Amino acid sequence: MSPRIKAGRLACAVLALSMVLSACGRDAGESADRSKSSSGTEIDKFTWGITGEPTSLDIAHGFDGVSAQIQNELLDTVLDIGLDGKLKPGIAESWTRKDPTTYVYTIRKGVKFWDGSPVTPEDVAYSLSRHLDEKVASQAGFFVSNVKEVTAGGDHEVTVTLKKPSVNFEYMPSLVWQVVKKSFAEKHPRDLGSPTVLTMGTGPYKVKSFSPASGAILERNDHYWGGKPAIKTIQFKIIGDVETLRLAVQGGEIDATAYVDVENARRWTAIREAQTHFARANGVYYLSFDVTAKPYDDVHVRRAIGHMVDRASLSAAEGRTVSAYSVIPEPQLNTLLGAEEATRFTATLPKYDFDVAKARAELAKSKYPNGFEAELPYSGDDTTVKKVVQNLSQNLKQIGITLTPKPIPGDKWVAQLYAHKDLGMQILSASYSTPDPGEMLPDVIGAASAKPNHFNLSNYTTPTIEKGLSDLTTATGAQRQQVVKSIVTELADQVPYQPLYYFDTGLALNRTYALAVEYGTWAVTQRTSVLIKRVG
Repeated sequence: MSPRIKAGRLACAVLALSMVLSACGRDAGESADRSKSSSGTEIDKFTWGITGEPTSLDIAHGFDGVSAQIQNELLDTVLDIGLDGKLKPGIAESWTRKDPTTYVYTIRKGVKFWDGSPVTPEDVAYSLSRHLDEKVASQAGFFVSNVKEVTAGGDHEVTVTLKKPSVNFEYMPSLVWQVVKKSFAEKHPRDLGSPTVLTMGTGPYKVKSFSPASGAILERNDHYWGGKPAIKTIQFKIIGDVETLRLAVQGGEIDATAYVDVENARRWTAIREAQTHFARANGVYYLSFDVTAKPYDDVHVRRAIGHMVDRASLSAAEGRTVSAYSVIPEPQLNTLLGAEEATRFTATLPKYDFDVAKARAELAKSKYPNGFEAELPYSGDDTTVKKVVQNLSQNLKQIGITLTPKPIPGDKWVAQLYAHKDLGMQILSASYSTPDPGEMLPDVIGAASAKPNHFNLSNYTTPTIEKGLSDLTTATGAQRQQVVKSIVTELADQVPYQPLYYFDTGLALNRTYALAVEYGTWAVTQRTSVLIKRVG
């Protein structure tokens, strides 16, 4: 969304691997050796456990964390995010910002699609411009809505011309610019990535089979430009129940999963057959309120509900979550302000700690002093959300609000969010792929994203918000920090979103294997062939 929302337990990193989104880092100088196991032997098959149904192999129609994890193995992006959170070469071996509205990307030569045809600048240009086509109806279209024109030319170059200057565009090539074959995609503007059509990419793996109901099986692309991966076959297997998934890891049925239930971390770390790694996700759990619909059009209602969130109990997931008072993910805020300044800043924000008296006082000021009845739809695949919803529902009874939880299958719930209808109050986690708040803020606030296939679930916008979002497109340095602070302060005061907590993402890995890189916030975006190696 937009972010990698959790329709199970991940936003590719939603990982979070949501989430959570961007492709792995691979420099022009990286060789095939980086993908070999430590013993130099190949791995015949590696099985990932996922809890939700992947919707599409195409980001335009599957902009969710589960789908992203599979897309990441199949499709290269023009740029990548490295382990340090910085941009790295991808299909583009170099790039430059020619002027405030012009970016030029030099496309790597010698790259081929799975069918053996060469990647051309025209393919690369089309892969971005297709998100602007109304016939495609891309879920990722919002992120490139400022693009005026994408042209191929020069010495294997692609030029992107923006409608107006935007610093925010810098990371977009790593986020949504997946390279697909133009002639193949043009034949399937609405069903590219479906089980019957599949896709045509350049990544280290090709599709052997794909079904939203059963997952996917990928086979190695032996002619991958970045070096032949050590793993021959990767299977993404759906196991909807997290505890069943844990038992599958314990029994060796699943080699790895990024859907570790951090609220029960000890159950996972106790598995002798597996190792468990944790890192802070680039995401946040939050409540959203449609400020254009009753009763959430009343700020006092939103504040009252905020005071009934028992963060102390919600953040007790064995040290793997911390209370959040900003809707911006912790890694993004820390990158922008520095960890110490981020802590000082959030301390100044209006807070809605659990306080029944304050909640009653706020509700008394509202148009609904005697309370009301409402439903709270949520992804039934997300066990963490279920616990939060039950806790909140019980708490709200104390101030006269009857909240009825409404679990919905994850894929249907995600579809409803994208439809942008009957939003009311929602609860979700969203994970992002870049260290820049300019990725998240335009996505969750402002008029431009308050419509179908966009992610302003609150429909919140004001003149100051619109100005702030406009300033965010050009502001850098201290000015950018101040713009973000102003926006976040207004959101904390008006509560279109109620942040709940930041969370860790966990990776469980069979001890037959080891991590080839240090596990951290940006490691969760790495491809399997980069992340995993065999022990011994």
